[in-house]
Amino acid sequence: MINIRSSLRLTLVTLFLVYTLLPLLNAQEEDVEVISPRSVVGEGIYNNNVKILIDGQSPAEGSPWDSPHSIFWENTDTFFVLDLGGVFQITGILIQVDGNDNYNIDYSEDGTEYRPLIQILEAHGNIASGLDTISNVVSNPHYVVDLEFEPVSTRFVKVYATSGDNQFSVSEFQVFGVRADTPSEALDTGEDRVIRPEGIEAQGEFNNSADLIVDGRIPFEESAWDASECVFWRDVDTSFLIDLGDVYEITGIVVQVDSDDDYRIEFSLAGDDFIPIMEIVRNDGEVAEGMDTMSSIPGHPEFITELEFFPVQTRFIRVYALDGDDEFSVSEIQVFGRPPSL
Repeated sequence: MINIRSSLRLTLVTLFLVYTLLPLLNAQEEDVEVISPRSVVGEGIYNNNVKILIDGQSPAEGSPWDSPHSIFWENTDTFFVLDLGGVFQITGILIQVDGNDNYNIDYSEDGTEYRPLIQILEAHGNIASGLDTISNVVSNPHYVVDLEFEPVSTRFVKVYATSGDNQFSVSEFQVFGVRADTPSEALDTGEDRVIRPEGIEAQGEFNNSADLIVDGRIPFEESAWDASECVFWRDVDTSFLIDLGDVYEITGIVVQVDSDDDYRIEFSLAGDDFIPIMEIVRNDGEVAEGMDTMSSIPGHPEFITELEFFPVQTRFIRVYALDGDDEFSVSEIQVFGRPPSL
């Protein structure tokens, strides 16, 4: 004899699984690729190279918190920010952290205002001591149901410790999702032009006049890094601040730098709190040695997709070297945009 009550209960459970877990599985199957962050930065005191967080490699489960393959620190003021290089709809994360601490992950579209995404608690993992991998991707073997979240649109993702034994560690951080839209799709039909800066200031030691960076002239490709048309230096503490003279909506940048180094360009309305707008890495261009011109503008002959950005309002642009052979050089930065009222 059929037990009607048991049959009804089984039907309800089946319907629950179909209408809750199946859509989540389908959504995550569509977004199977890991987003490759454009850059990662750390703020505070920590050990090891911050790029470990996005190298795609995780130490063995239970590895020591201060493993050479992890970033470790001892206070809750330290945090790390991944710049995805554009606005993505993120649907999942995978992170490996020290298993007996608590961590927060926040998100932001503009890099200034962050919102909470998930909390990773000591109780979420399976490792009592050492590094523990945790994910909210249903198909991942480290899946934790408590970490599920509704997809959000964001460019920046921040991770930091909130409490624990003051021996904090993160060894890998992967973000899953799809591009929300491209910067070129976000542009309107207004006419952009080169913005002539009001001036440029420099911090640190360098050679030649900083004014060369904004003189409107781009040397030949493959020119020597220390050519007379270039501003060159050897210290990563050197930086250059361009004042556009007023607030503009900037939509594109053309820049020429030495090809075998990494550089960052940032923007700021007031000239104090800067936000990354693009990061140039040494394999971006087509020049093997010497000066290389690159552009974020679709249709430009030196266009590089990874340098695209969404329009931002700013007055100040800052550029500096991140890493390389200690022979850094910038010969030109041209900023394209319009007054924000247009």
